[in-house]
Amino acid sequence: MKIRYLFQLVVGAFCLLWISKEVGLPAYAYLSYSDRYIELSGKCANAMDESWFVEQVGNSELDKTRVFNILCQPGFHRSM
Repeated sequence: MKIRYLFQLVVGAFCLLWISKEVGLPAYAYLSYSDRYIELSGKCANAMDESWFVEQVGNSELDKTRVFNILCQPGFHRSM
């Protein structure tokens, strides 16, 4: 009888830990970082759009600016 109770306790604890890992931690990460993620996604999308337009011109000086603009987004590299 004690072995069955111990088994149920271990399985129950494992299930609770698994559910918290699969539901609790992602929910916490979403609530903690969702605003920052949306902001950085918008900045990245704008940089990529500008990069495409500059690439269409074919100017080598503008191309250097394009690469710099993508790599040096303010705050982007520090947040990841």
